[in-house]
Amino acid sequence: MRRSRLTFMTNTLNNKFALIGKNPTTLSLAMHNAAYSALGLCASYETVNTEDSSYAISLLRDGIYKGFSVTIPHKEVIFSYLDSIDKSCLLIGSTNTVVSDKGILRGYNTDYIGVDLALQDANYAKWSEPTLFLGTGGASRAAIYLALKNGTKELYLYNRSPERAHRVVNDFREFSDTSFLVVDDSQLESAFQKAILVFNCTPIGAYNLTDKDSLPPGTEEFVRDQHVIFDMVTNPNTPLISLAKARNCITISGDRMLLYQAIEQVKIFHGITELPGHVISAMEKALYLELAK
Repeated sequence: MRRSRLTFMTNTLNNKFALIGKNPTTLSLAMHNAAYSALGLCASYETVNTEDSSYAISLLRDGIYKGFSVTIPHKEVIFSYLDSIDKSCLLIGSTNTVVSDKGILRGYNTDYIGVDLALQDANYAKWSEPTLFLGTGGASRAAIYLALKNGTKELYLYNRSPERAHRVVNDFREFSDTSFLVVDDSQLESAFQKAILVFNCTPIGAYNLTDKDSLPPGTEEFVRDQHVIFDMVTNPNTPLISLAKARNCITISGDRMLLYQAIEQVKIFHGITELPGHVISAMEKALYLELAK
């Protein structure tokens, strides 16, 4: 009965949505269109390959699209074009979801929700324990925001460019009394010894990189069974995940974050409080079929 009511409410709308970015992948395309089909929506989801944020926003202003998923290089620069921004976007410093609501452009961040739900899947609840971040790019800021939101008291940040890591610390320090420590190569072993949760926020291990068979700094030497390893690369079988499993660590891969943040986007795009189970299953199936190609 619930499925029929959702179909009736939304079939009258002609909605177009898209992922905007430089060379966007087809993973979001597959998940969103699978969701719309399962919901019975009269809606479509496309990709728009552009590095021009103002052009992308014009597509929303002109009514060509009703909403965007946002990826590199627009996540941080798109702020200035929006009329309303969710508080989480301000703290994280980026937005990955934009909706046109009667001409008002509203920004959201679903990345941190994706990280949260992926960790819940792994039954992670040790937020008071120290957390280590390898790299401060990509979705690292969303994960840092989540850690602070959950009361983590010690955060270690390692980045090949210490200046970038210090900028991240400065951005977050005023919002929390958490202890931040930017570590270098000589301090990495100590950080691993203290940390329970370890995030790989570098692109090492991605399918499209020449170093896809490499490991993030320090992991081969220092990963132990005490660690929960969250590899944010959208690849369920990275060298880091394989290493961590071999050492009896709890592992979480970036595809789970991608799935959960996309689920949240579908809810925001279409004003749906909760997605039925068959819709989530359809999105999950579409994601892994696409990853298998």
